[in-house]
Amino acid sequence: MAVVLDALASFVKHMLTEMAKAEVSMLLGVSREIGELEGKLLELKDALADADRRRITDKLVQRWVGVLKDAMYEATDILDLCKLKAEERRESAMGGDPSRRFNSILFCMRNPVFAHDIGRRLKKLNKRLDGICRSSQTFGFVRTVGDQGWREVRPRPPTAAVSKTSPVMERLSLVGAKIEEDTMTLVDMMTKEGGTSRAEGNTMMVIAIAGIGGIGKTALARNIYNHQAIGDKFPQRIWLSVTQNATETELLREAIDQAREEHCCHPHVTSNCLTLVNIIRDKKVFLVLDDMWSVAEWNNVLKAPFSYAAPGSRVLVTTRLDGVARAMGAGYLHRIDFLGLQDAWSLLKKQVVATERDMIEIETLKHIGFEILGRCGGLPLAIKVIGGLLRQRDMNIVEWERVLNNPAWSIGGMPDELNHAIYLSYDDLPPHLKQCLVYCSFFPIRCHDPMVQMWIGEGLVSSSCSDNLEEIGADYIEKLTLRNLMEPNQELGGQHYVMHDVVRSFCLYIARDEVLLAEDGETDIGNRLGSQEFRVLSIGHKAGSGELEWNVLQKQRSLRTLITFCPMKFNPGDSLSRLSSLRTVIIDGADFSKLAGNLSQLKHLRYLSITNPETSRLPEDIGKMRFLQHISLFGCVKMARLPRSIVKLKQLRYLNLIGTSINSVPRGFAELTNLRIISDFPAHVDADSNGWCTLEELGPLSQLRNLGLTGLENVHPSSLATKAMLCSKRHIVNLRLACRSSLGDDISEEEQQRIEEVFDELCPASCINYLTIRSYFGRRLPNWMMSQRAEVPLERLKFLLLQNLAFCPQLPDGLCQLPCLETIEIHWAPAIKRVGTEFLRCCNHPSRSSALGAFPRLNKLVMDRLLLWEAWEWEEQVEAMPVLEELVLHTCRLTQLPSGLAFHARALKILTLHEVHRLVSLENLPSVVELDVSCCHELKGIANLPSLHRLVISCCPELQALDGVLELRRLILRDGRGSVAMLPDYLADLNLAHLTVCCGLGLLCSMALGNNTPEWDKFCHIPRVEAFSKNKFRVSYTRDPRYLDTNISPLLYGIPRFISDDGKLDVRSM
Repeated sequence: MAVVLDALASFVKHMLTEMAKAEVSMLLGVSREIGELEGKLLELKDALADADRRRITDKLVQRWVGVLKDAMYEATDILDLCKLKAEERRESAMGGDPSRRFNSILFCMRNPVFAHDIGRRLKKLNKRLDGICRSSQTFGFVRTVGDQGWREVRPRPPTAAVSKTSPVMERLSLVGAKIEEDTMTLVDMMTKEGGTSRAEGNTMMVIAIAGIGGIGKTALARNIYNHQAIGDKFPQRIWLSVTQNATETELLREAIDQAREEHCCHPHVTSNCLTLVNIIRDKKVFLVLDDMWSVAEWNNVLKAPFSYAAPGSRVLVTTRLDGVARAMGAGYLHRIDFLGLQDAWSLLKKQVVATERDMIEIETLKHIGFEILGRCGGLPLAIKVIGGLLRQRDMNIVEWERVLNNPAWSIGGMPDELNHAIYLSYDDLPPHLKQCLVYCSFFPIRCHDPMVQMWIGEGLVSSSCSDNLEEIGADYIEKLTLRNLMEPNQELGGQHYVMHDVVRSFCLYIARDEVLLAEDGETDIGNRLGSQEFRVLSIGHKAGSGELEWNVLQKQRSLRTLITFCPMKFNPGDSLSRLSSLRTVIIDGADFSKLAGNLSQLKHLRYLSITNPETSRLPEDIGKMRFLQHISLFGCVKMARLPRSIVKLKQLRYLNLIGTSINSVPRGFAELTNLRIISDFPAHVDADSNGWCTLEELGPLSQLRNLGLTGLENVHPSSLATKAMLCSKRHIVNLRLACRSSLGDDISEEEQQRIEEVFDELCPASCINYLTIRSYFGRRLPNWMMSQRAEVPLERLKFLLLQNLAFCPQLPDGLCQLPCLETIEIHWAPAIKRVGTEFLRCCNHPSRSSALGAFPRLNKLVMDRLLLWEAWEWEEQVEAMPVLEELVLHTCRLTQLPSGLAFHARALKILTLHEVHRLVSLENLPSVVELDVSCCHELKGIANLPSLHRLVISCCPELQALDGVLELRRLILRDGRGSVAMLPDYLADLNLAHLTVCCGLGLLCSMALGNNTPEWDKFCHIPRVEAFSKNKFRVSYTRDPRYLDTNISPLLYGIPRFISDDGKLDVRSM
């Protein structure tokens, strides 16, 4: 689906070129008509850029563009049918023998009806285009020659401002003293004791940040959320993006996920509410509700569970609507001002400057820069987008003046809320990037990796060679990110991207005549679908709105993209046959089985994604869908088999079987040589077919980039694994090898030896970046991971995940000199007892440089549930892990950390130790800033951590000494059993800013007695102290002014409610 006229014309032209190569028009006897169509498109092509611009404000041009688009869409349908019919007849005539000659004259003679019908439709279409060409002359379009309407400028080297992974990117959005002043004002307001919102019955103070879209509300909220004082004051922080499309279940799940740092899978709102209540009960919570459009989400979903948070909890709301802030009961409404000129200039420079030389040169352009900024109106988003545009240009006066004098600044007729700077950046894009950007706006939440697959399916990614379309699509995303029109989602990481609401609104305005975004339950959705034809329909789900009637959609006969995230109600007779122009179908939340029977009637379909646990089948004749490129069956747990005819889908590039019950593939799967991505390909041996193995089908698939294999325990003999030919696949960057389970403890030695041999034969090529091995039950890891037998060094490996290694006693020793390895995660390896020097020394690779030591780029190491691990050998003379920043040790028997860690891991910032039961002391880690120790029952002392700033201690009953932690400011003590009777003595010697204690009621009562107990001298010098128990009781203390507050009843325990500034007890009633 292409809403950008120039992109649509380019797509049609590309189709014609491909048909010419395949001699399709000659085969059908319509060469003359095809030639005329191509000529008319060329005649119109030079005027399309100007027409696309003028249609935004000129309704007559808009109507003309609509007529031309209709004609082009019909052209794509006709050309598709031509290609389909020619391909079918070619295969039939050649009888599966590619050496046979195909007689095109004989084909036309045998298919006169089809050839005549296609010729008639093309003549009719050409006649329509004649009229469109004539009418174009009345508009006086400015014609551009070739690609003169835009320029693809090679960007200068990117700066940290466009890093996809670094949190620095967010900081570069913050400039000037004003945002720091605003941050401090709101932080002080939120960290003061007392205060509630004016909403009756609401014990949580609510503060709102209001302003127009793109003004910087979210940036300010993030600055507050990440402020040290907020982190010190509130043990529990939660950030929720409450967009217009957010559902009740999504909001609750996200709150639970953040609160307990694990995934929530409850499908029901009630269950999620109860879970959230149990997690946050009596904890001080700092809750951010970003991008609120309505108070309904708060009143109907979030207010009740968050009312169980401890008094003093806070809610920060960002919204464009003052009415939402008032309805939330905000005690204070903060309005964000537009940026001043100097702050705007600082922000622009941060987007544009890449080198020290740039910093000098940009000052010579300051006068022009100020004029450009004057047109941005002080809106931070507009400045960032313009900065992204200027980043693509040479830094000189000519280029900047072209931006300043661009007529897009003065274009009229756009709604007030749409920013001209965004339009200017959009207009500067080449047609294909314009279309890809607009396409991203069709989705309610985020853009991610399959977006590239959708672009490919819609023909938006073009290349003279189809082998590298995924790489080109990734490059498109990079270019849009460089221009700040999209940005990485730092919470999700990976290939996830988000689009700002203002940019999304602009894109939807551009596509307004062809796209409908709606939610089921909207009262007028039926009327809108009945009164206008759309090319794109995207329907989100709103909780409690029930099911959407499928027959409402069947009136949209021109629909080309259907995206639904809501339950559907199907009636007898409902089908897909009336939506025959569909190219993309995404159905999430409805049982697709009821429509599967006539799926093959969608002859133009390229992209099919089904997500529903009840969906159990695809149609047996799916092989008729010759254009299908993408199939995702994620989460279709009842799907047990693939149709045999799937092997006819020669254009298939993507197949996702994750979460299905499919355990085999049809014979002939090897013919799908266009496949680039396969997830959860099942390994299966058919004993009834002479030992045929599904892995044989992978051999010819040489274009694979991303491959996941599962069920490898089924492969026997191991020689069958060689037929997958992984070592010859030179394009794979992501490989996942898995057994379906480790088969329990009763596995035989023969089975272990067999799986070892199978994995040995699955040696990948050296191009691998990401490697995952799951549920492996061999006693040794594959030879190609061990230095003594390694045949293919994994020179490009960046990420290694080993999960559920039930019987492996040794870690791979061939990893330490890999130059690109950044992350190692090992989860559940209960047979490993020691990690020896072989892990850090690769003696069998003397040719490799050891100047940087072992693991030269390792940034993160996770060793999780190595239950018997008791020795880690790493001497000081062995250089290793020079850039390691994060280390996680979870459930092992180590008695000490190796001396080499402290001596060489000088970049280590974050250290997490959980259930390291036999660890006695922790010392001499000079660079560690954050330390979390929990359930280390024999740990007696922590010493000489001079950079430590934040420390969490949970259930470490023997820990009595804490020395050499001069920078420690934040300490959290947790006593899960409530058995600790007193605070540790070392507290009196610490220079803390904030202490949080989770303890039993006995200790809490002692603290609440203030200076009547020995506990008082341990914590009275600390500026802020918070203590609470699991049964709702709490104690809060501040040093200046001195104030002690508790909710423990003095009538029951004789505890004073307050202590005055002079330290005298002041007993008051509740």
